[in-house]
Amino acid sequence: MVKLSIIICVYNTSVHYLEECLHSIFWGAVKNTEIILVDDGSSVDYLEILAKYPDVKYYKTENKGTLSARIFGAEKATGEYIAYMDSDDTISPFYYEAMIKKAEETNADIVINDWACHTSRAKYFCKKDTTIKYDIEWKNEEIIDKFMELEGLQHSIYVLWNKIFKRDVMIKSLEKIKKLNIKKMVFAEDVLMSFYASLTAKKVVNCHFGYYFYRYHREQETNNLVEEKLERHIISQAYVFDIMEKTFKDMGKYEMYETALNNWRKLLAFTQYSIVKIQKFDRLIPVLKEKYGVEKLRKSYRYSSHYYEYQRLLPENMSEIDKLLVECINLKSGTKIYVKDKFTFSRLRKLSEIFGKDFTVVKNKKMAEFVFPREKYSFINKLMHNIIICKIGQILFPKGSKLRNKIKHCL
Repeated sequence: MVKLSIIICVYNTSVHYLEECLHSIFWGAVKNTEIILVDDGSSVDYLEILAKYPDVKYYKTENKGTLSARIFGAEKATGEYIAYMDSDDTISPFYYEAMIKKAEETNADIVINDWACHTSRAKYFCKKDTTIKYDIEWKNEEIIDKFMELEGLQHSIYVLWNKIFKRDVMIKSLEKIKKLNIKKMVFAEDVLMSFYASLTAKKVVNCHFGYYFYRYHREQETNNLVEEKLERHIISQAYVFDIMEKTFKDMGKYEMYETALNNWRKLLAFTQYSIVKIQKFDRLIPVLKEKYGVEKLRKSYRYSSHYYEYQRLLPENMSEIDKLLVECINLKSGTKIYVKDKFTFSRLRKLSEIFGKDFTVVKNKKMAEFVFPREKYSFINKLMHNIIICKIGQILFPKGSKLRNKIKHCL
């Protein structure tokens, strides 16, 4: 039986990005895994790349939007669990292996894992992240309570790509969505699907092993904004809020979640208003007010230090460390390993737990049979992660100055 179905929806994604995505899955894939690639009517030819990965199940469909592609992929899936990946992102080795183990140990319907930003500055450099650092175990109605309680301020809860779902939970959720008869949706479908999954699931837990690397680049849907596209984003996101409101009213629970829903609406309205002002798309201001039901708009506090949680700096040579972690799986238990740095040691320890390996960590490099390299961090990356320096900078430099704006975006 297939254990995990990984669904990748692609629409004109760079061939290079897609190849990196597939490579990251195959070098540390769960056994009995199927990869389903749903091409939502791309004009890009992926056949040359797919020839390198003959096990990938490839479906080309008419362009109907991301939501439709995600539903199509789930209906083709045969795995006990379902995971979604964006076609321009990558994962750490054994990312899903850890999640499957956690799901089986706890009988959870949804498992959430850690993630980080993948930027052009350095392959695994993370300057902002909302990974859930604490351990969670939510059950029954507590799940939707927590989903709404966070009011859009915890990114990890609302996206699809850092999770695995029991297949029956996802299919039941999608059946409810299909009844809405949405013609086309390319934005905010993550929130919609996560919302219905939270209503359906009986247990949600998380684990901390490796990272889903969310790539920032100019061509992606959320960054490559023209006025018409931003308008579609506003309409799609506002529509999701309308659906959540109607669902709660039908359940007789709207009063319980009204405040949280309205605060979340305001957060998105203010965030998109900030983008509208930066891009000088003033025509969209009345659209924002109408769709979100907000009379007064102000700039978002999204970029303030209160919005993002701080995460430890990830080593720039993490891909080298990942490669060696993969090699570790083939080593015998008891192998003497030299590892100096805390981050790598933590990854190795958790990997040992997943695969039942009992490695011996030695302090003397000469005694080791397997050696990990020292973690590398550039000076500028260390500086950007230094919270104290950023706070001092905010005090020293006046509001509106170029240096202050740079510091704000380092947080």
